[in-house]
Amino acid sequence: MNRLLILLPLLSSLVVSSCSTLERLSGKERIEKPKPSALQEIDQRVTVRRNWTYNVGGGSPVSSFYNLAPGIQGDILFAASPNGDVSAIDAADGKRKWRVKLDIPISGAVGVGGDIVLVGTPEGQVKGLNMETGDELWQQTLSSEILAPPTAYGGIAVVRTIDGHVYGLSSNDGEQRWVFHREIPTLTLRGNSAPLVVDRRAVVVGFANGKLVAADLATGGIIWDISIAQPRGRNEVERMIDIDSTPLLMGSVLYVAAFQGSVTALALGSRSILWSKDVSSYTHISADNNNIYISEEQGKVVALDRLTGEVVWEQADLLYRSLSGPTALGKYVIVSDFAGYVHVLSKADGQIVGRSKLGGGGLAGASIVHKGAIYSMTNSGNLVSITVQESS
Repeated sequence: MNRLLILLPLLSSLVVSSCSTLERLSGKERIEKPKPSALQEIDQRVTVRRNWTYNVGGGSPVSSFYNLAPGIQGDILFAASPNGDVSAIDAADGKRKWRVKLDIPISGAVGVGGDIVLVGTPEGQVKGLNMETGDELWQQTLSSEILAPPTAYGGIAVVRTIDGHVYGLSSNDGEQRWVFHREIPTLTLRGNSAPLVVDRRAVVVGFANGKLVAADLATGGIIWDISIAQPRGRNEVERMIDIDSTPLLMGSVLYVAAFQGSVTALALGSRSILWSKDVSSYTHISADNNNIYISEEQGKVVALDRLTGEVVWEQADLLYRSLSGPTALGKYVIVSDFAGYVHVLSKADGQIVGRSKLGGGGLAGASIVHKGAIYSMTNSGNLVSITVQESS
């Protein structure tokens, strides 16, 4: 995979890759990257159709290591590029509603809520934009780089910074209402779990120490703080347990994935762990009424029963192909790989039933499912709309 590991005090001088060649702590031995699995012939039962492509702007999420996901409100998508372009796009036809060029690069985007659009920067700035026009409403400077999309609800914009701070700002003017902080381990994945509003009164955030924290949305007061994953291993690399993907809320249950940890189902009401399964992942997870779908770190796609956590099926034909997180769509689960292929898996048994070359380095970050289509950024910086059709 291409997600980076970072020694936080040495951000500018030391960067290693989680699946690229890794130096052991001694600095003498190396672990070589496994070769990606070759693509096998499949029975092509479905086709992937690209409905439209929108060029969001300059700057590559791959070269800058920013994972910019789109946001949506109603039928309008909001997308940003690393060089500061922000656009509103009609989901139906991909036509632009507005586009603004900010005077700063963007590293955390796009957050939406109420009537504002939110973007964050490498210098810790967060900007609130008018959802109808793209006009800048306010700007606030926080403690460090913003990698996760902010969110807004009930007049509060919630922003996570890479140094472990979570801020509550006024949606109206950006004024700070509250802040809380959690210590970040020395070694961590480059990326952050985005804040998730639950029950209209709380915000939940995952941290690189395996903890999941819920805070009061209005005051920032801690409601609960639960360890989802425990470190295991003999050195700092092996003991990493980063919650890098945003938790997924289904009904009254939160599903959380941790790198080198597990996928866990947490009951919100009782705050009890319903089940936990040893599956390591740092990409977004997806779900339907029956299953949870995960791309595990080495490239296996796994379906777990939502109620029990038992394995329903595993698909291991795409190992070491740097898979995106899965997206559930109708009867299928969609993932993409480093070569730009989109793979369609059957929800029934995990078989690969369709494949198409999308290009652009594949899909990047969390995708949006809306009215039967998937909307996602590609690793080359385009916003695309795709659907899956039965082959005739």
